[in-house]
Amino acid sequence: MKKRILLPLLLISSSVAFSQTIIGNTSYDVQSNNAAKHRISVYDDGSISAAWTGSTDYAVGTTNPDRGMFFNHYNGATWGAFPATRVESTKTGFGEVITVLDHEVTLAHDGAALSIQLYANSSIGGTTWSELTGSDDITGFWPAAVCPEGTNDIYVVNANANPPTELRFSRSDDGGLTWSVLNTTVPFLTAAEGIPGLGVGLIAAAETYQIAVSGTNVYILYGVPNSDLVLISSNANGAVGTWTSTVLHNFPIDNYSGLTQTDVDGDFVTDIVETTDGNHNIIVDGDGNVHVYTGYVNIFNDGLGAFWSYDYSAPMGVWQWHTGMAEAELVDLTLDWDNTDGLGDPDAGIGAYRSHYRYPGIVSTPGACIDPATGRIYLAYTMAIEYTDLFGDPTNISAQSFRDIFGVYSDDMGATWSTPVNLTNTAETGKENFYVSVYPEFIGGKVHMVWQEDVYPGTTVTDLDPIGVNNIMYNGFTAADFGDAPVVCNDITGPGGLYADGITSNSAVMHWDAVAEADQYIVAFWNVADMATVGKRRPNTNMYAIPEGKLAPETTYGFRVKTVCYDEGTISPYSDIAYFTTLPLREGETRESINVFPNPSNGVFTIELNGYENANVNTVIINAVGQVVYENTSTPAAYNFTLPVNLNDVPTGIYYVTSSCNGKIVTNTIMID
Repeated sequence: MKKRILLPLLLISSSVAFSQTIIGNTSYDVQSNNAAKHRISVYDDGSISAAWTGSTDYAVGTTNPDRGMFFNHYNGATWGAFPATRVESTKTGFGEVITVLDHEVTLAHDGAALSIQLYANSSIGGTTWSELTGSDDITGFWPAAVCPEGTNDIYVVNANANPPTELRFSRSDDGGLTWSVLNTTVPFLTAAEGIPGLGVGLIAAAETYQIAVSGTNVYILYGVPNSDLVLISSNANGAVGTWTSTVLHNFPIDNYSGLTQTDVDGDFVTDIVETTDGNHNIIVDGDGNVHVYTGYVNIFNDGLGAFWSYDYSAPMGVWQWHTGMAEAELVDLTLDWDNTDGLGDPDAGIGAYRSHYRYPGIVSTPGACIDPATGRIYLAYTMAIEYTDLFGDPTNISAQSFRDIFGVYSDDMGATWSTPVNLTNTAETGKENFYVSVYPEFIGGKVHMVWQEDVYPGTTVTDLDPIGVNNIMYNGFTAADFGDAPVVCNDITGPGGLYADGITSNSAVMHWDAVAEADQYIVAFWNVADMATVGKRRPNTNMYAIPEGKLAPETTYGFRVKTVCYDEGTISPYSDIAYFTTLPLREGETRESINVFPNPSNGVFTIELNGYENANVNTVIINAVGQVVYENTSTPAAYNFTLPVNLNDVPTGIYYVTSSCNGKIVTNTIMID
């Protein structure tokens, strides 16, 4: 059994509200298939450049014809205007941005030409881009690239096809104008080494690889759930014939296709196998040590299913490996974030549908950063948050949990890690955080990262989410943000002085006495009439404002509060309950909302329209491939209006209920089974 690195205080993790900056947006929400992309460059003068796969085409049924690399720059004081057009002249995607001496270069694949396009700007942060002469010479998809600081050398690894049959390595010594090594096959990824094939199994090897360079040493990391995790290296700048392979984690069944029983020891009993989820990160420190982090999962096949399944009772965590280690070790990041069910089960509140990002682990997509002055390693990762699915029922077969980005640090090369800190803390308010890209060096006292924020878990490609605008976020997190700050909490009693003000027909502000040096509060509020919990939030101040539209008119609510001191690992009992009653609707006031129930449904369900009196509301229901299966225009005569729908003759699946009125569009998702 592999060594497991356990964290202190796993049941109590801090949740802190940090300032985050929106630097752009995109309607194309698939930033990567698996591993973290190189999407951010940080400079000693405080300036920052970032890129992402962008698009402004929101129309249903389109193929994002304007998709490509969008770029923005921070000059040390402000970010530029949100980019609205891509860098390239033709449609690209799944690219990266790297610094080449005194300017930046983007690399992205042109799916139509089956090639990698390279564009360079004229200077750091420049907005004029030109295609390089070495563009389109690399064939294939999904580039991962690096340029060592102070050099003109570009190293690229990419897949040759979709699905891949091999990985290819290329190197340019002149910034992408020409290639001294071009489209050579990366060795040790064949059946002879026990690798079943790069397109075999549930997850094809799209971006399940990373590249890093130190001096003349080139490192390529590769692994999928049904293969070894391997580090392929060359000590001669990637010259053909100079590659060697190191197995960081051995998948115990060679050439495993996923179709047969996982019987490792031949006793005809199904074995659960530890492996990687394909989401990798690799960096090299100033001493030339290689550091590897990748998502940890357990899989099995009992011989009855078509492919393997995931064992979610296993620990949540990431694999870690660094130069000098014999094999990868598990950093156990298991965390019971919200134990409202009282089961003490960290997995109990995670949504049942988990393939909306190509099957990442519950903890996944790690990104690391090293402080060269101290050797401290900062590690960021995403984690699914309990009881945050859109259905309000994690057992629903379509329930997908939102994710937040967490952070830990280590001062002893990963032997021990700090208590996790929730760095984004928006999942419980319906905002997904994924595709995090971490700059590998601690600069200006900060861990710099960019990521995508979405209002739906998953992607439009994987689970057919509605197309919309997704924010690209940036933040530079300090050591204190990662929890490196001594906190003494002397008063752990539940707070008193509860009262509510700012009460309207559908909102209110809850207050309570501040507890000295408290790190966080847990406030629960509910409708007294049925005692069903309306919400549970974790504010960091002694008040919480319930947003407009979250409460019903003329309704009595109760709320109570706990105090959290995460440094001491303590939570107070709940306070006494305080009550407040919302106001009646004023003349002419409406609280617009649209609800669909029951959900899931057998095809017979109700659309509830609140606050649309005397307005024309057009409702359209489409299936997963965009076909209209129902359309209706209604003019509600009262505040509350119900529209019965009968679709019991349509196939089972996910359907999208879109209601529009006076330019406002609301989309609900319903599962018909």
